Amino acid sequence: MNFISQIGRALLTQTNRTEVADRSGAAAHLPAATGASTEGGRSRSATHSDALPAQIPRPVPAAMRQNGQIVGNQTKLADLTRDFGDAAGKRLRLTPHADGTPEMHIHREGKINNPFTAGAKHQAAFNFMLDTVAREVGGDRVTAARILGENGCSLKGGVPCDRLKDIQQGVAIANIHRARAEASTPTNVAARAQAADQFLQARHGNGLDALVPPGTTARMSDTGMGGALKVKNAEGALVAVIKPDDAKNHAKAQFVEAMAAPLRAAGAMLGFPASERVTLSPAQTQGLKDIIGDADPTSVNDRAGKARQNIDDNGQVTRMQPAKGKDLSSLPLDERITLIKSGQLGRDLGYASVMCLMTGLSDHLSLNGSDESGTALVNMDNFIQGEDGMLHAIDPGVQERNGVHGAKPGEITSTIGNIRAMLEAANNAGSLEEFADNIIQQTKFNNSSNVLGAIISDILFTPGKQGFFKTQGEIDQLSQEDKRNLVLGMMQGMVKGLEFAQAHGNAIGAGYAGVATGGLQHHFGDNPQAYFTDLAGGFQTAVRGALAQKDAFEAKLGEIA
Repeated sequence: MNFISQIGRALLTQTNRTEVADRSGAAAHLPAATGASTEGGRSRSATHSDALPAQIPRPVPAAMRQNGQIVGNQTKLADLTRDFGDAAGKRLRLTPHADGTPEMHIHREGKINNPFTAGAKHQAAFNFMLDTVAREVGGDRVTAARILGENGCSLKGGVPCDRLKDIQQGVAIANIHRARAEASTPTNVAARAQAADQFLQARHGNGLDALVPPGTTARMSDTGMGGALKVKNAEGALVAVIKPDDAKNHAKAQFVEAMAAPLRAAGAMLGFPASERVTLSPAQTQGLKDIIGDADPTSVNDRAGKARQNIDDNGQVTRMQPAKGKDLSSLPLDERITLIKSGQLGRDLGYASVMCLMTGLSDHLSLNGSDESGTALVNMDNFIQGEDGMLHAIDPGVQERNGVHGAKPGEITSTIGNIRAMLEAANNAGSLEEFADNIIQQTKFNNSSNVLGAIISDILFTPGKQGFFKTQGEIDQLSQEDKRNLVLGMMQGMVKGLEFAQAHGNAIGAGYAGVATGGLQHHFGDNPQAYFTDLAGGFQTAVRGALAQKDAFEAKLGEIA
């Protein structure tokens, strides 16, 4: 029996296997999704598109087309969502044409609906979707079947078109968790540390090529690492960030490395950039000034002019290892919502709130307020959602800003006290749902005491919208369950951050103390040494007090899991 005959027989008998061809004509066997038998997480009915000889597809006559999409092994879920995601009340159908070319479509008004073949077409569409989703979650057919099942798909019922967007979001969430799990393996943790060491140990010449290699481009940044040059290769990948130092900040590179190295060695879940300070040669000085002039002569607040002046005054730049990913501020709203729904963003920001407190980066994320309103603040420009699934902090600054940038002696202990108060309030509430609902309700008001609500507003802020209600429309795109999970996820992250601080705070504080000179005064107030003493003293006392609430909080979480 030839391939075409096999397809015809499958449609007539509605068997549990359907064969389709990819664009090149190679047949791919798609298993029935009655929950294909699995061993060790792998389906026994694995796709093997090389099993049959390639065929040359002929164009499908217009009269035979269903106004659908020719599909194959290269078809993306996004393609199907784009073409069929708005077809409410319809289900996908897959029709293999006589020449072996498969077409995904829906039943349209005016077309004959043959009940003898409709079921097989729905089944074939489901099997094709199972393969497509599995391919997009790294070949994990168990996860693919779960995502489809959670969205109302089945072998008998087919694939509802109005759930395609939800399926696509489910795939994105699964990949977030998969990337994070891979990033957390000992092998990848060691690989990141090795990459940082190699970046720091690289030897550089005195020519401009050592900073901006041939074939790369450099552009002035006005967001995130404002005043920095972002160096990208021909493929557009960021390979280094160069920031001219303010003349007052001679200790910047030492501080950044003193902060990043012990955190990395201790396995912190928040990444900080490895960096080195470079003393510029005359050629590098003039070359960088020329690049800055060309990169953005109309830079906001004349950052380009200030950068050129810093090079003249100081003759030094800080070269930092870039994080691969996208800064949170540049992510479209739907991608931020996906991160929220994954549960990962809330936990990461809660964890980061403690880590930024330990490192004095209150302009990145502050629970005490870092803007004029005194509410919490997340500077979305200063966080990268990494390709590795991890959150990365960038541009660790060392200057005070209006008396609130940086941590002062006593500030960290008082902020830990605020975290303890939040955990106590959650534990004393009738339920965690009730506690979270109260936080969510307060996001509608400019309430300076509602630090978690303020963080939610910052996460969902859309540039160009102003006022107290600037994010309410965005917040309303989340379900109540999503909002609750975001609030409680941030608190879970805070607990993890406190545990890290308890285990490593003393050692990290000692590392900072080794470079507590010069420009660090602009970061830690008038007495940086007192800050490090605070890390090793009152800070640990406050952390123990907050962690005393952990067991009760986690017990309540277990009740709603």
